[in-house]
Amino acid sequence: MDNGPINVRRLSLLAYNTAVSSARAEPSGLTGTSSATGEVDAWAELEESGLARDGHLTPEWARALAGATSAPVTITVAARHDRMVFDTDVALLRGLGLTVTQRSLVGDEPSETLHEPVVELVAFSPEQVWQAVRRVLPPEETVRADPRPTPPSQRRTLGADEVAREGVLAGGDAQVSLLVSIHTPQGTAPFGLHRWVLDGDDLYEVRGTDPEVVAVQPGAIAHELVYLVTGAYSAAATHLESTVL
Repeated sequence: MDNGPINVRRLSLLAYNTAVSSARAEPSGLTGTSSATGEVDAWAELEESGLARDGHLTPEWARALAGATSAPVTITVAARHDRMVFDTDVALLRGLGLTVTQRSLVGDEPSETLHEPVVELVAFSPEQVWQAVRRVLPPEETVRADPRPTPPSQRRTLGADEVAREGVLAGGDAQVSLLVSIHTPQGTAPFGLHRWVLDGDDLYEVRGTDPEVVAVQPGAIAHELVYLVTGAYSAAATHLESTVL
């Protein structure tokens, strides 16, 4: 792979699925007369994008795509801005991070939602996880601000009868949710889930099923992501050590 903190590839969904199937030794899913033509096109695209050579994935990409399913720490990001939705899966492997993002345009009805037949595949150093995630968040400075905790004195829980609370629960102007999970011998286990809503210029954290709405400062999303990922690495290491001892 190329050197550098952020390495971006845009692939058709067909090419990406072909690469994943190859890396994990799974059937491609193509059948009938579409199989030969589809696979030829997919492999040509993979070679053009630098993921493959001579009809095979490069060793680096093969290892990365194969290892993503058992990465010690994974993050699921859902971000919405107006009608545009970004769904991103992040895998943090040893010495490498991968994000896979697909965009969708939400319609008035679920059946009217349009999914872009393209994915963005990004390779990065795990230390750059915030920079990689920030790329898929709504283009609002309040949402994309670098890590900074909100002091307790600046955190305010909205009362049940406050008008602002209704706007937040209605979805506001943008939303971000993060689910951080760890890989254990028993499978994948959730480690932390958080959701934020941007309403106007104000950012709120929404907690629980009987939601508590808390006003926070720019930088809160990045701070919580870094905090959760750091804790998740420690938890994953503890699970690994317990299986070895």
